[in-house]
Amino acid sequence: MLTYKDAERDMNLLRLTKQDNEYELHLFTTMFDLYALPDDFPGFAEASTIYDSYVSVKALEKSFSEAINERRFVPYIQLHEFEALLFCGISHLSKLYPGCEKRCEQLTKDLQKAGNPELIDNGPTTAPSKRIIKAIEGEKRTHYNYNKPATGKAITKEIGIDELRAKCPHFNEWIEKLLNS
Repeated sequence: MLTYKDAERDMNLLRLTKQDNEYELHLFTTMFDLYALPDDFPGFAEASTIYDSYVSVKALEKSFSEAINERRFVPYIQLHEFEALLFCGISHLSKLYPGCEKRCEQLTKDLQKAGNPELIDNGPTTAPSKRIIKAIEGEKRTHYNYNKPATGKAITKEIGIDELRAKCPHFNEWIEKLLNS
């Protein structure tokens, strides 16, 4: 299992933050999934006691920012995982994976029930990626066609940044922070 220390080492943020240029503003950011975030992540214990997902993720980002302690660092933790963003364009899934149109109707119902893509449940069988796999592959999977990285890239490209920002408030806040820094 990946730990926060492993991620910190992989990010090389501390090395990057040492690069400074008086004529340019360099920002540093991350995108971690809240789902399965390592329990040694800064502020994890405290944030796990907060029921409201938005309040919890903001507390984690604040703790993360304090741990990095760099004014140019803008942390971002995706509610609940990257695949939640794909719920902004469910119809694009059936274009990419013909034959799953009927099963994608359940994704639309899930989205309506949650209220917005960022609030799709984060359980081990109900996380956004698990729901998408089920919609694409069906109940009795004999093989996996779902390519997580390629699908994420293709679908978010089809959706577009404006739609992602309009439907995902926390994602939009991150983009606003980056634009206004």
